[in-house]
Amino acid sequence: MLLKKNPTRLSIQQQEKNFGLQLLEFLGIQVLALGLSVLTGGIASAVGLGTGLSNFAAAFISFGVETATDFAVNQIYDKLTSEVTAKSTALNLLPAIGGVGKLTRAARTTRILKLAKETKLLEKLGVITANNLEDVVKQVTGKKILSDKLIFDF
Repeated sequence: MLLKKNPTRLSIQQQEKNFGLQLLEFLGIQVLALGLSVLTGGIASAVGLGTGLSNFAAAFISFGVETATDFAVNQIYDKLTSEVTAKSTALNLLPAIGGVGKLTRAARTTRILKLAKETKLLEKLGVITANNLEDVVKQVTGKKILSDKLIFDF
């Protein structure tokens, strides 16, 4: 005689507890991924701007580093939980879409600086050379600049 075992069912409380723990774990990983990506992206941006790269180039490098860090953390988490699928991989790339706005702003800033150089506005402000907005800020900070009877106090 064969005995048929009935599958054990988790109580609703246990299921809710498991869901709650999974949710906390997932949120913790997201906070970790976001924190690390912002940190590494900020460091990359600071290094890029410090070496004289344009705002766009520094933002592009920062965007790449942030995206790669966030993606790597989420992929590692998926691997550890054995949930690596094409869908999860695509979802791990979704935060990269948000970085496009940073690139657009950086491209605009670079164009404005180029226009300011071409129109000699930076020379009027006493800026000798500037590859990015941070260079301009460093050179005008603490100065009073007189232009067309207007005083700009930085």
